[in-house]
Parts: sequence; C-alpha cells; structure tokens
Amino acid sequence: MTKFLPPDLDESQLENPLWEYVCRVYAVGEIKTLCLHLQNNCGANINMVLTSAWAAQQRWVLDWQVLVALIEPWERQIIKPVRAIRNALSNQAPLQKRLRDKLLAAELVAEQFEIAQLYHLLTNIRPYQQSSGAADTVGLLEQNLLSYFHLIDPPAAWQEPVARTAAILAAN
Repeated sequence: MTKFLPPDLDESQLENPLWEYVCRVYAVGEIKTLCLHLQNNCGANINMVLTSAWAAQQRWVLDWQVLVALIEPWERQIIKPVRAIRNALSNQAPLQKRLRDKLLAAELVAEQFEIAQLYHLLTNIRPYQQSSGAADTVGLLEQNLLSYFHLIDPPAAWQEPVARTAAILAAN
C-alpha cells in the first residue's frame, strides 16, 4: 500500500488557505458546473484545477510533474474508487440515496485531505516558480491550467471549457 500523507501532516492542517479558497470558489454555481464537466469529460482533478487558480493568485507557476506524481496515488486509490461506488448507486431509491450521501461526505473528506497534501507540498517542497514577469493573474492561471492539461492528456476536447473556467476563476 502506498504511503499517502506526509508524515508531518496533521489534522490542524486540514483547514488552510487553499482549502478555504477551494470551498469559496467551488460554491459559485458556474465554476462548479465547469469543474464537474472537466472532471467527468476530460479526466481532470477538480482540486488541481482550483489549485491552479489559487497558485496564480500567489504568482506561482506550478510544476505539475512533481504535484501530479505525488498526488495522483491518493486520487487513484482513494478518491476515484469512492466516487465510482457513489455514482453507481441510485439517487432515487431511498436506501441507496442514504448510502450515496454518506459516500459523498467521505469523498469530500478525502478531497480535503488531498488539498491539505497539496498545500503541504506547496508550502514545504515548493514545486513552483515565482513569476517575476509582468504576467497578470489570468495569464498565470491559463499557464498553470494549460501545463496541467497537457500533462494529463485528457481524452476529450478540453481547450474551450478550460478557457471558460480560467476566465470565471480569474473573476473570483
């Protein structure tokens, strides 16, 4: 079994500026819709998409090879299986809906752990370059998103939804 969490990560780190940002912007209906489209149709990790935006606000150009290599096992072995089971259940049958709701809660906790891992990596390992150029936040966000999507090589057309997501995230 892969060791997921950094040994010095503790419960106090679950609440952090990146998690607060992700919760705030994901609550915006259009952002949530676009992020779910990118996840369901392009194979994107929503936490990575939203981390791109937060990092752009910090003026960071992310090294996605490092981040994806360190986060992907958690996504693949924990989050995706829970999500697959949840999605296999009916939202109409009362008992299945009850289990589905509990699995959604578990999935959200797992995603919070993933954000805590990302924040830990960003603040300790620092897999990014500080932007020193004149690029604005929108430009940095687009650069982060394009680098991420080129790395994950999504199966579907992703350029247009990524551009819309970047524009809306930049405004939030």
